[in-house]
Amino acid sequence: MLPGGQFVYRFVPDRAGTFWYHTHRDSQDAVSRGLFGAFIVDPPTASADDRTYEATLFAHQWPIGKALVDAFDTTDTPTQQNVEPGRAVRLRLVNSSQDPQRIQVTGTTFHVAAIDGNAVHEPGPVPSGGVLLLAAGGRYDVTFDMPGTAVAVSMHTSEKAAGAARLFIPDGHDDATIPHTTGAGPMFDPAPLHTIWKIQTDVENWPSWQPDVVGVVKDTPGQLRPGSVFRWSTEGLSITSTVKQVEYCKRLAWGGPAQGITAIHVWTFTPTSGGVLVHTEESWTGDPVVANQATLQAALDNSLHNWVNNLKHEAEAAHMPPTRDSPSPQQGAGLP
Repeated sequence: MLPGGQFVYRFVPDRAGTFWYHTHRDSQDAVSRGLFGAFIVDPPTASADDRTYEATLFAHQWPIGKALVDAFDTTDTPTQQNVEPGRAVRLRLVNSSQDPQRIQVTGTTFHVAAIDGNAVHEPGPVPSGGVLLLAAGGRYDVTFDMPGTAVAVSMHTSEKAAGAARLFIPDGHDDATIPHTTGAGPMFDPAPLHTIWKIQTDVENWPSWQPDVVGVVKDTPGQLRPGSVFRWSTEGLSITSTVKQVEYCKRLAWGGPAQGITAIHVWTFTPTSGGVLVHTEESWTGDPVVANQATLQAALDNSLHNWVNNLKHEAEAAHMPPTRDSPSPQQGAGLP
């Protein structure tokens, strides 16, 4: 695209949430120097009367000479924002730097309402001083009700005082005491959503953690997408499956025939405050099912139970354990 030109992208978002865009040309250099921006998708039911205070904060490391300078957006020093006490606040945190960043919220209990554009189901409270380890490119939506005291959101490269910070001051209390931030505090663990997704969609590696799966061959190379075909064997059945739906870290469905039985298998993945809720449903149709429904129903129930348990154990084994001073909530996958 020539300087001064433009290109219009048209698409239909599949969900509301916090997203961001950046260049893919010379991205390491261009993104570090600021060629990126926020992309916020509002829900279709959004009300114009919603009084929630919203702010998007990019945690970024700007190259200054040979050093990297921590900043929220373009500011590497604390800035102040006045908010009415009792007003709902939603902060959309985006890590646009190449390394994970520690973000600390001090002065109020808060919730992580969304992770990477996916709403968290019934998010639990995170105590004041809680630290969010935000992966490169990652996004957390943080929510709280503005208290009558100051709240600090600070960026730390380690457990030390921050330079970059956004201070939220209750209206009429400009003399409010600023919370002390160190970067040290209880670490929020979002549970291994991406780990679970990667394990589940790496179909060629299924035999390494599913004893009942003998082998998997992908007829369609690359990541799973609608129309991808893979062949696999389990419990004496040779199955050819075609992927029907793929919603990254949210929903996966495939189906296909196996010895007179046609199966449809659907998985959904929902982050929660204590882990990831994994829900699966599978239906079988065909003459063998009609002829022996009770036996095949029991076999299907047992197969799904084993699959979810094996997935849980594999994800927990792959997930980095917490440090001694960073307790985490319960991790793993579970049936509803």
